[in-house]
Amino acid sequence: MTTQTTAMDTLLPAHAKVQLALHKVLGNMQVGDKLVPERTLAQRLGVSRPTIRRAVSRLCEQGVLEARQGSGTFLLRHVQDFEGIRKRTKTIGLLMPTVRNPMIAQMVEAIEQVATENDYRIVLAHDHGNHELQCQKLDQLLDHQLDGLIVYPDADNVCEERFVNRLNQIVNTGTPLILVDRNIPGVQTTSVTADNVEGMYSLTRHMLMHGRSRIAIISWGDVAGVAEQTRMQGFERAMTQAGYEPTPILHATVDQVRPTEITSREVVEDWLNQHDGKLPCDAIICFHDNMALGVYQAMRNAGRRIPDDIALAGYDNLSPQLFEAAGLSLTTVNQPVGLIGDQAARLLFEHLNHAKPLKPECIALHCDLLIRQSCGCTHQA
Repeated sequence: MTTQTTAMDTLLPAHAKVQLALHKVLGNMQVGDKLVPERTLAQRLGVSRPTIRRAVSRLCEQGVLEARQGSGTFLLRHVQDFEGIRKRTKTIGLLMPTVRNPMIAQMVEAIEQVATENDYRIVLAHDHGNHELQCQKLDQLLDHQLDGLIVYPDADNVCEERFVNRLNQIVNTGTPLILVDRNIPGVQTTSVTADNVEGMYSLTRHMLMHGRSRIAIISWGDVAGVAEQTRMQGFERAMTQAGYEPTPILHATVDQVRPTEITSREVVEDWLNQHDGKLPCDAIICFHDNMALGVYQAMRNAGRRIPDDIALAGYDNLSPQLFEAAGLSLTTVNQPVGLIGDQAARLLFEHLNHAKPLKPECIALHCDLLIRQSCGCTHQA
């Protein structure tokens, strides 16, 4: 510690001096270690036990320590020392796949707005959907001495042990971290996502209310990770509750190498050829709106009508005006991407400004079912 820092510390109030001293003690501990008894700390720091008790209680409220009845107090994560806190950079990092995607652009814009309200700058990095590049970009962002970090995990990194361990290392060394769009079990911080289980449940249930129970699905497959799993869970739950088998009558997955509207169109063309032009389904649910556009094109080319012959729905509410111009009034589910960004940023700044703990939890925000005409409804809601 420098002489200047020591001089500054003498000007701190008593409770701040105790907390600074506690931070130094914690800095020599490993996560999971047990804190020495209150009496020992009081003697070591030359203060009263009630003073130590208040400081430890404050660190428990911040999620740094955890008091376990009958066992003692344990270190949950590391924190920055007081010198680091005094020298905040007023900068947060943002790691996103790309801002070319309009949904991600909305999220970034919302985060940027909240950062501006709090007089913070943003360092933005893109990984272009490359999970290995995401790890590199993460380390590059941390070179900027950020006050906090918001990360949109790549699908391939959600189950990647090295990436999960890196995120926990970031949390444990005191950099506040929030994940958006995808929750990663095992990462000890807050995630803000869309409730896609509930979103797909509502959409499937709406199709069933139209009497459309022979439902086909077009999705990405396991490569999409959580995005695929949560939507499928919602579908299966709605089918099971209605008394139907939770398995789609037809199910095809499309890769993301080529545009999904092209691959989805080819899927439906193959289905029509396999079934002599008479599909066994009475509805098709697509896990993305562009897939639904490809389905619509294939059905139209085959002389089939949406929704008279086949009901159709998408997911994500992308470019409804463009779809309308193509002749498709698409029922879909809207993810609150702007609100996800807003909530994530506000949680981060509540932590930075008011020491509100970032709990290891997933906050799943409500998705809206947007009813248009492709499902068979004559009105829009």
